[in-house]
Amino acid sequence: MRFRYAAVAAMGLACLMVGFVVANVWNHKHPAVIQVQSAELHRTLDLSQYGTYRGDQPSSNPPLRLPAALLRLELALPRLSQPGAYSIMVASDTNGLNRVACATGTAVGADPRTVVTVSLDLRSAKPGKYVLSTQLQGEDAPYTYPLQIE
Repeated sequence: MRFRYAAVAAMGLACLMVGFVVANVWNHKHPAVIQVQSAELHRTLDLSQYGTYRGDQPSSNPPLRLPAALLRLELALPRLSQPGAYSIMVASDTNGLNRVACATGTAVGADPRTVVTVSLDLRSAKPGKYVLSTQLQGEDAPYTYPLQIE
């Protein structure tokens, strides 16, 4: 009976050692890649050449482009934009139901250059077409712009 316990213990120890060796070999051949972006990338988008449309825009302007990253985004708002508190949102549709990121910031300046700066975390966004919206606090609806996340 003692022999059985010793044999079972030896087999269990052997299995643990084999598992440990296999796990270490696997880990060295396939190291986990963890990429962490801690610093914000600075990007500027100039909306001054875009018209101020609510809803669908004419396709005359190319889509804005942003990387899927943690961003410090400076937006030069369209002409005649007022200074004040703005909500900036990135969503997959114009309704804003599937939003990827949202931030608020205070626009400063005067026509022709009113600028709002916000931090946006787009790291979870998959590459594709999105909508960037800006909405002045107190306004009924946002202004939308086509956005391509790369």
